[in-house]
Amino acid sequence: MKIRMWVDRNLALQAGLDAHGWQTVEVPAGNLSAAERAELSNYSGSRDADYQLPKGGYTVAVASAATVCEALAVLAADRAAAAAALKQRVDDAVAKTLAMEPAAVVVRNGGCLETKRHRAVFGVVRTARWQVDVNRLPCRYGDRDAVVADPRLTEWLAEAQEIVAAGNAEAKSEHAAAVAKADEAEARHRREREAAEKAQAAASAAHRAALEAFIREHGTANQQARLAEGLLANREMQAAYNDHAFAAVADWPQASHLADDEICSCERYDDVCCEIEVDGGEAEEVTAAEYEALTRLRARLPEATIKPQVDVLSGSDCGSVARQHYMRAWLGDDTLGAIRDFAYPTEAAEGE
Repeated sequence: MKIRMWVDRNLALQAGLDAHGWQTVEVPAGNLSAAERAELSNYSGSRDADYQLPKGGYTVAVASAATVCEALAVLAADRAAAAAALKQRVDDAVAKTLAMEPAAVVVRNGGCLETKRHRAVFGVVRTARWQVDVNRLPCRYGDRDAVVADPRLTEWLAEAQEIVAAGNAEAKSEHAAAVAKADEAEARHRREREAAEKAQAAASAAHRAALEAFIREHGTANQQARLAEGLLANREMQAAYNDHAFAAVADWPQASHLADDEICSCERYDDVCCEIEVDGGEAEEVTAAEYEALTRLRARLPEATIKPQVDVLSGSDCGSVARQHYMRAWLGDDTLGAIRDFAYPTEAAEGE
């Protein structure tokens, strides 16, 4: 049979031989002892040999039947030494392990069980999972399988698995409770959402009905005809109601809000304004002229709620800031109401 082995270059040179590196030699199986054949069986073949010895562990100057036997003897001795060293390490690791509590190798990781539904409503439903971490055994990583397989640790590892089983059972119960809580939260949110949608639909229907009643009584003939055919838009009915509600102050000018290009001071070749940010609310102070205008408007609309307003408009890029003062009037009820922004008289605006 053909056996492939590594020939050391320097030894071959010292022996006056040219052949080195991987060399193949014919060795009859009968020329090998039982021990040598047993050692040879540990190695696989190659493309041009039945068996190929490893590259290291031995040094020979020539490939021959004799050097094959020498190499096999060295490799067998190394294998025996390695096995003895492994056995010693395993014995030491087993002794140290038995001196430990089984709980020392039981770990709780951050595993989680979740569903898209629970994540959207309640957040991630996390459940810790317990397991035996053999990396915590007092041994080399390469010796781990041999240590775990040692029969002296069977009972010890069984105790560790019992701890794992108990922990996972508790975790499963916790997860079931978390899922039930998530289901309850989802059902509650769904009920609240449905109730809000129903309330909004009812309010919209009531608002539409109130607008239709107004148009039937106060609308133009054209509006009434379109309403009868279902062709009258809500916005037009609301605008008509607003004009009717504020008819007493129809002569009072409405507030005209500033356009973006009146605020932005950016110099752009494309004449595109930067983004205008608006921060509005009820004014905290008014001038004397503004208060007089506010008082006159309240006297003309005693049934309305009228408050001074101010909008602070600023350009996001140019930093330009403009303030616009006006009066906001509201009248009506929860079903039908009207809102309109009124401007201050010119003398009040000039007195700011």
